[in-house]
Amino acid sequence: GPGTNDDDYCRGMAIQTDGKIIIGGRSFLSPTTYGLVVVRYNTDGSLDTTFDGDGKAQFEMPAIIEMYGFALQNDGRILVAGRSFLNGVFTGLIARFNTNGSLDTTFGTNGSTTAGVSGIFSLALQPDGKIIVSGTQGPDPAFAIARLNTNGSLDTTFGTGGVTTYHPTFNDQNWFVKQRFDGQIFIGGHSQAVQGDARGILLRFTP
Repeated sequence: GPGTNDDDYCRGMAIQTDGKIIIGGRSFLSPTTYGLVVVRYNTDGSLDTTFDGDGKAQFEMPAIIEMYGFALQNDGRILVAGRSFLNGVFTGLIARFNTNGSLDTTFGTNGSTTAGVSGIFSLALQPDGKIIVSGTQGPDPAFAIARLNTNGSLDTTFGTGGVTTYHPTFNDQNWFVKQRFDGQIFIGGHSQAVQGDARGILLRFTP
Protein backbone atom coordinates (compact mmCIF):
# COMPACT_ATOMS: atom_id res chain seq x y z
CA GLY A 1 0.00 0.00 0.00
CA PRO A 2 0.96 3.67 -0.19
CA GLY A 3 1.38 4.04 3.59
CA THR A 4 4.63 4.71 5.43
CA ASN A 5 4.39 2.10 8.19
CA ASP A 6 2.64 -1.16 9.06
CA ASP A 7 -0.70 0.49 9.85
CA ASP A 8 -2.22 -0.37 6.45
CA TYR A 9 -4.74 -3.11 5.77
CA CYS A 10 -7.17 -4.51 3.19
CA ARG A 11 -10.74 -5.49 4.07
CA GLY A 12 -12.46 -5.76 0.70
CA MET A 13 -11.96 -7.29 -2.73
CA ALA A 14 -13.89 -7.48 -6.00
CA ILE A 15 -13.20 -8.72 -9.52
CA GLN A 16 -14.24 -6.58 -12.48
CA THR A 17 -15.96 -8.09 -15.49
CA ASP A 18 -12.66 -7.76 -17.40
CA GLY A 19 -10.86 -9.84 -14.75
CA LYS A 20 -8.97 -7.01 -13.09
CA ILE A 21 -8.82 -7.20 -9.30
CA ILE A 22 -9.74 -4.36 -6.95
CA ILE A 23 -8.94 -4.25 -3.25
CA GLY A 24 -10.04 -1.68 -0.69
CA GLY A 25 -8.57 -0.75 2.65
CA ARG A 26 -7.05 2.03 4.66
CA SER A 27 -3.57 3.48 4.80
CA PHE A 28 -1.51 5.55 7.21
CA LEU A 29 -0.31 8.40 5.01
CA SER A 30 1.42 10.68 7.54
CA PRO A 31 1.50 11.18 11.32
CA THR A 32 -1.76 13.15 11.05
CA THR A 33 -3.44 11.73 7.95
CA TYR A 34 -5.15 8.46 7.06
CA GLY A 35 -6.88 7.47 3.84
CA LEU A 36 -9.46 5.15 2.36
CA VAL A 37 -7.49 3.38 -0.36
CA VAL A 38 -8.37 1.43 -3.52
CA VAL A 39 -5.74 -0.53 -5.47
CA ARG A 40 -6.31 -2.19 -8.84
CA TYR A 41 -4.30 -5.09 -10.28
CA ASN A 42 -4.12 -6.52 -13.77
CA THR A 43 -5.02 -10.19 -14.26
CA ASP A 44 -1.32 -11.12 -13.96
CA GLY A 45 -1.06 -9.46 -10.53
CA SER A 46 0.82 -6.35 -11.63
CA LEU A 47 -0.41 -2.92 -10.61
CA ASP A 48 -2.79 -1.40 -13.18
CA THR A 49 -1.12 1.96 -13.82
CA THR A 50 -4.15 3.17 -15.81
CA PHE A 51 -5.89 3.43 -12.42
CA ASP A 52 -5.13 6.89 -11.01
CA GLY A 53 -1.69 6.87 -12.65
CA ASP A 54 0.00 4.29 -10.42
CA GLY A 55 -2.66 1.71 -9.59
CA LYS A 56 -3.54 3.30 -6.24
CA ALA A 57 -6.31 5.78 -5.41
CA GLN A 58 -7.04 7.31 -2.04
CA PHE A 59 -9.40 9.57 -0.13
CA GLU A 60 -7.46 11.19 2.69
CA MET A 61 -8.31 13.37 5.66
CA PRO A 62 -6.62 14.59 8.87
CA ALA A 63 -8.23 11.99 11.12
CA ILE A 64 -7.86 8.34 12.07
CA ILE A 65 -9.83 6.29 9.54
CA GLU A 66 -11.05 2.71 9.85
CA MET A 67 -12.29 0.87 6.75
CA TYR A 68 -14.93 -1.88 6.83
CA GLY A 69 -17.36 -1.64 3.88
CA PHE A 70 -16.48 -2.19 0.22
CA ALA A 71 -18.63 -2.61 -2.90
CA LEU A 72 -18.25 -2.55 -6.68
CA GLN A 73 -21.26 -1.00 -8.41
CA ASN A 74 -22.67 -2.40 -11.64
CA ASP A 75 -21.36 0.66 -13.48
CA GLY A 76 -17.83 -0.03 -12.24
CA ARG A 77 -17.62 2.72 -9.65
CA ILE A 78 -16.16 1.71 -6.29
CA LEU A 79 -17.48 2.39 -2.78
CA VAL A 80 -15.24 2.30 0.28
CA ALA A 81 -16.69 2.96 3.73
CA GLY A 82 -15.91 2.97 7.44
CA ARG A 83 -15.60 5.66 10.04
CA SER A 84 -13.33 8.50 11.01
CA PHE A 85 -12.21 9.39 14.53
CA LEU A 86 -11.39 12.99 15.36
CA ASN A 87 -11.51 14.87 18.67
CA GLY A 88 -13.05 11.88 20.43
CA VAL A 89 -15.96 11.53 17.97
CA PHE A 90 -16.68 8.70 15.52
CA THR A 91 -18.31 9.73 12.23
CA GLY A 92 -19.46 7.54 9.34
CA LEU A 93 -17.46 7.86 6.14
CA ILE A 94 -18.16 6.58 2.62
CA ALA A 95 -16.33 7.64 -0.52
CA ARG A 96 -16.81 6.70 -4.17
CA PHE A 97 -14.18 6.35 -6.88
CA ASN A 98 -14.66 6.42 -10.64
CA THR A 99 -13.52 3.54 -12.85
CA ASN A 100 -10.27 5.42 -13.64
CA GLY A 101 -9.41 5.84 -9.94
CA SER A 102 -10.38 9.49 -9.59
CA LEU A 103 -12.61 10.52 -6.71
CA ASP A 104 -16.24 10.79 -7.85
CA THR A 105 -17.02 14.40 -6.89
CA THR A 106 -20.69 13.94 -7.87
CA PHE A 107 -21.11 11.68 -4.82
CA GLY A 108 -22.06 13.28 -1.51
CA THR A 109 -19.99 16.40 -0.91
CA ASN A 110 -16.98 16.35 -3.24
CA GLY A 111 -16.80 12.56 -3.21
CA SER A 112 -17.77 11.50 0.31
CA THR A 113 -20.57 11.54 2.88
CA THR A 114 -21.18 10.52 6.50
CA ALA A 115 -24.44 8.73 5.58
CA GLY A 116 -26.01 10.19 8.72
CA VAL A 117 -24.45 7.57 11.03
CA SER A 118 -21.47 7.37 13.39
CA GLY A 119 -19.92 4.30 11.79
CA ILE A 120 -20.31 2.16 8.66
CA PHE A 121 -19.48 -1.56 8.75
CA SER A 122 -21.12 -3.04 5.66
CA LEU A 123 -22.75 -2.07 2.36
CA ALA A 124 -25.44 -3.58 0.13
CA LEU A 125 -26.45 -2.40 -3.34
CA GLN A 126 -30.08 -2.40 -4.45
CA PRO A 127 -30.97 -3.26 -8.05
CA ASP A 128 -32.06 0.38 -8.58
CA GLY A 129 -28.59 1.62 -7.59
CA LYS A 130 -29.48 2.86 -4.11
CA ILE A 131 -26.97 2.04 -1.38
CA ILE A 132 -27.85 0.44 1.96
CA VAL A 133 -25.43 1.29 4.73
CA SER A 134 -25.22 -0.84 7.88
CA GLY A 135 -23.53 0.68 10.91
CA THR A 136 -23.91 2.26 14.30
CA GLN A 137 -25.35 5.42 15.72
CA GLY A 138 -24.38 7.36 18.83
CA PRO A 139 -21.64 7.10 21.45
CA ASP A 140 -23.52 4.22 23.16
CA PRO A 141 -23.83 2.31 19.90
CA ALA A 142 -27.22 1.41 18.48
CA PHE A 143 -27.82 -0.61 15.32
CA ALA A 144 -28.26 1.75 12.39
CA ILE A 145 -29.26 1.37 8.75
CA ALA A 146 -29.26 4.20 6.24
CA ARG A 147 -30.22 4.25 2.59
CA LEU A 148 -28.51 6.55 0.12
CA ASN A 149 -29.62 7.68 -3.29
CA THR A 150 -27.21 7.06 -6.16
CA ASN A 151 -25.69 10.54 -5.66
CA GLY A 152 -24.90 9.88 -1.99
CA SER A 153 -27.74 11.90 -0.49
CA LEU A 154 -29.91 10.31 2.19
CA ASP A 155 -33.07 8.66 0.84
CA THR A 156 -35.63 10.40 3.05
CA THR A 157 -38.33 7.83 2.15
CA PHE A 158 -36.39 5.33 4.29
CA GLY A 159 -36.73 5.30 8.08
CA THR A 160 -36.58 8.77 9.62
CA GLY A 161 -34.88 11.12 7.21
CA GLY A 162 -33.02 8.20 5.64
CA VAL A 163 -31.88 6.41 8.80
CA THR A 164 -33.41 3.66 10.98
CA THR A 165 -32.00 2.77 14.42
CA TYR A 166 -32.67 -0.05 16.87
CA HIS A 167 -31.13 -0.12 20.35
CA PRO A 168 -32.14 -3.10 22.52
CA THR A 169 -29.11 -2.99 24.84
CA PHE A 170 -26.30 -0.72 25.89
CA ASN A 171 -23.72 -1.91 23.35
CA ASP A 172 -24.84 -3.05 19.91
CA GLN A 173 -22.65 -3.69 16.89
CA ASN A 174 -23.60 -4.97 13.45
CA TRP A 175 -21.14 -6.34 10.95
CA PHE A 176 -23.01 -7.25 7.79
CA VAL A 177 -26.07 -6.33 5.77
CA LYS A 178 -27.88 -8.26 3.02
CA GLN A 179 -31.00 -7.46 1.03
CA ARG A 180 -33.31 -10.30 -0.02
CA PHE A 181 -35.03 -10.52 -3.42
CA ASP A 182 -38.25 -9.11 -1.91
CA GLY A 183 -36.46 -6.03 -0.56
CA GLN A 184 -36.33 -7.05 3.09
CA ILE A 185 -33.06 -6.14 4.80
CA PHE A 186 -31.12 -8.38 7.19
CA ILE A 187 -28.33 -7.22 9.48
CA GLY A 188 -26.22 -9.40 11.72
CA GLY A 189 -23.89 -8.61 14.57
CA HIS A 190 -23.76 -8.80 18.34
CA SER A 191 -25.67 -7.28 21.22
CA GLN A 192 -24.31 -6.84 24.72
CA ALA A 193 -26.90 -6.62 27.49
CA VAL A 194 -24.28 -6.45 30.25
CA GLN A 195 -20.52 -6.00 30.15
CA GLY A 196 -18.83 -9.20 28.97
CA ASP A 197 -22.06 -10.87 27.78
CA ALA A 198 -22.10 -10.39 24.01
CA ARG A 199 -24.49 -12.52 21.96
CA GLY A 200 -25.05 -12.91 18.23
CA ILE A 201 -28.11 -11.20 16.81
CA LEU A 202 -29.94 -11.18 13.48
CA LEU A 203 -32.48 -8.48 12.65
CA ARG A 204 -34.87 -8.06 9.71
CA PHE A 205 -36.23 -4.76 8.48
CA THR A 206 -38.89 -3.99 5.89
CA PRO A 207 -37.95 -2.27 2.64
